[in-house]
Amino acid sequence: MAFKREPIHDLKQAGLVARNYCDYQERCHSEVLKRLRDMGLGQAACDNLLGELIIEGYLSESRFALAYASGKCRIKHWGPYKITHALRQKHVDEGCITEALKPLMDEAFPEALQALMTRRLARIPSSESSSERKNNVWKYANTYGYAGDDIARTWALLKGG
Repeated sequence: MAFKREPIHDLKQAGLVARNYCDYQERCHSEVLKRLRDMGLGQAACDNLLGELIIEGYLSESRFALAYASGKCRIKHWGPYKITHALRQKHVDEGCITEALKPLMDEAFPEALQALMTRRLARIPSSESSSERKNNVWKYANTYGYAGDDIARTWALLKGG
C-alpha cells in the first residue's frame, strides 16, 4: 500500500520537492514524472517542471543509466541483458543504455559473472554430476542476464581449461 500524499498545487513547492527527490539519488525521467503526477500536477505543469530539472542539471537520463548499470553490475552482478531490460522498462533512451553499458563490457561484466558463477558453484553439492553442476550454474548465470558465449568462456576459466 502506497503512502498517499496531499496534492500540491503550488508549482514552487512542487519544484522544491522534485529537486530534493532528484538530489537524493539519480532518477530517470519516468520516475520523476510519476512522482510529479502523484503530487497531483497536470501534464503541462509536469512537462514544464521536467524541462526545468533537465536544464538545471538535476535530471540526466544518461547519468542515470550509467549509475544504474554500474550499480546493478557491481552490487547485484547483473549482466548486460538484464540491465538493458530493466532500463527499457524505465523508458530510458536506447542510446543512453548503449553508452551506459560500454564502460562495463571489458572488465566489470566478466568479473561480476565470474563472482556469480563461483558463488553458485560453491552452493551446489559435490554429489551432483559434472554435467548437472554445469547446467545448474549455466541456468543461474543466464537468469542474471549473461549471454551463453560469455558463460561458456567463464566456465572454461573456472574449470581451468
